[in-house]
Amino acid sequence: MYRNILRIMVLILLFSSVIPIVAEARGFVKEIDAEYYKLYLRVEGKKIDSDKEPFIYDNRIWVPLSVLAKGLDLGYKLDGNNKAVYLDSKGRLDPSDNSKEIEAFQKGFLVGAKEAWLDALEGEVLYLERGIERKRAGLDEGEVRNIRICFEDVKVFLDNNRLSFSTDPIFYDGDVYVDIMEISPYLYITPKLDLRYKRIDIDANGVLIDKELYKDMDQLINIRKGRSKWLDIELELWGKRKESIERLGIPFKNINDVNLLEKHLNQYLNKLEDLTFNIEVTRYINNRLGLTFSFPSNRISQWRSLTRKEVEDYIWNVYTAILIMYKDNVSIVGWIRNPYYNKYSKYRPRDYVSFESKDGDLVFDFTNSNLSIGYRVDPDYLAESLNKNLNKYGGTGFEYKAQQRGDGMDLIIIVSSRSFLNSHVYNKMNYLRRLNHEIRRIKPGLTIYGTIIYDEDYERDIKFSIEDNRIRSGDLLKETENYVNGLYSRFSYGRYDFGLRYYIYEKDDNRLDLVVEGDFSIEDEGWISAGTTGLERLKNRVQSAMDYIENLWDMEVVVEVYDENMVEIGISQ
Repeated sequence: MYRNILRIMVLILLFSSVIPIVAEARGFVKEIDAEYYKLYLRVEGKKIDSDKEPFIYDNRIWVPLSVLAKGLDLGYKLDGNNKAVYLDSKGRLDPSDNSKEIEAFQKGFLVGAKEAWLDALEGEVLYLERGIERKRAGLDEGEVRNIRICFEDVKVFLDNNRLSFSTDPIFYDGDVYVDIMEISPYLYITPKLDLRYKRIDIDANGVLIDKELYKDMDQLINIRKGRSKWLDIELELWGKRKESIERLGIPFKNINDVNLLEKHLNQYLNKLEDLTFNIEVTRYINNRLGLTFSFPSNRISQWRSLTRKEVEDYIWNVYTAILIMYKDNVSIVGWIRNPYYNKYSKYRPRDYVSFESKDGDLVFDFTNSNLSIGYRVDPDYLAESLNKNLNKYGGTGFEYKAQQRGDGMDLIIIVSSRSFLNSHVYNKMNYLRRLNHEIRRIKPGLTIYGTIIYDEDYERDIKFSIEDNRIRSGDLLKETENYVNGLYSRFSYGRYDFGLRYYIYEKDDNRLDLVVEGDFSIEDEGWISAGTTGLERLKNRVQSAMDYIENLWDMEVVVEVYDENMVEIGISQ
């Protein structure tokens, strides 16, 4: 269950929330309260000296482009009258030959995300197991300065191409400042805020700045692939360890043998209220286990005092423990025996309860249980369960409020920090997958109509729905579209540059349509000159975008590519 989550993990911003205050706005100028912490830039281990200082505003790290350009050895030219900066990569960011650079950047970005996640996960497990909260550095002793900035029509060019940002750059103190996370994909850099030393470390991924330890880009990519695989293993084990303690209250053990699994279950998960079970585990073919629960006849009164909901929750806990500690893709079939019948009896009432796993759910038969069969999940119970089991995720607090809507449920989710709403779409999709898992444990098949908010006055929220085990969100789909357009929007051949615009549409048959429109005509001289090489580079760009979308949404992506006159360009995927 963790492998699908791990492949879509992303960089988590490691700084505390700040609350920006706009004092006044007039024309193209406004006053803001910026937070200064004496931050500085360090590129590939080298400090970049400057009298201009990065600051934090609106949960974003703003860096002066003159300093960033100096650290990355970029040409820098400022046009103060037009509030524009021209950056020159000196030929090192030639989009006609940068497939390896893109891969190195993506691998470095992913490794950084996994390392940050592993560090946070280790701290959470330490607290759960020993009650010890790991001391973490924080951005304290900062200074709030009221500064006047120019915030509209500020432009940034890279190799004569204007860059597009979802958060506009600002002009301040004779320089252009940008959100470091927004410009990173264009420069193939991976920034990380080091809270302890109050610096912004930048990994150039061997693109703009060579890495001395690696002889070429292939070696760097292979080393990062190995690091990423090791982190996957560590994250899976620590994640299982956390879930075992947090959800089940039992110690984690990595089990490969059915007999050891049976022993562990009987030691830690053999009790339901006042009733103690003996659990037998049998291995079947096709990765399937049989579970038999039995108890003596003198404990029948304890059985009859139970409810169906309690029994279902208990079996779910046992199944979850098996998935965590034994195999995450195993299926089960099982029975709770009637103690008045011989275990070899073929008479149907021999079993109080039977159950079987199907497509990630458990299907129960309580016909002979003498327990109440039906129950309805009410809004208060749903909210109470989520507030207990998913009140924190990735360092952010969550509060839940539910209200009945027909056969479904409206769910309002209040986050403790705006940084979650501003974080990468990967982080938000990870959270929704975890939420879906929790809801399926409470009531499989329940339709959810959800909204994630910070507070009523904050204009940004996220609407989503969960139906038939599928997560849908127009808001997050738009974020995905914006990210793809920022990262895969251009390629070139010789002196010709070609721009692309991506549009993502959701279909009812669990697929996404990706429509790509070029800013060129197939009749143009540049496209004709590019020939098969240009077509191949177009295909590579579009394929990278498709891979990103498929990994994030776990849905089939169907692509169509057109030129500026809406003439289709055939590419085979």
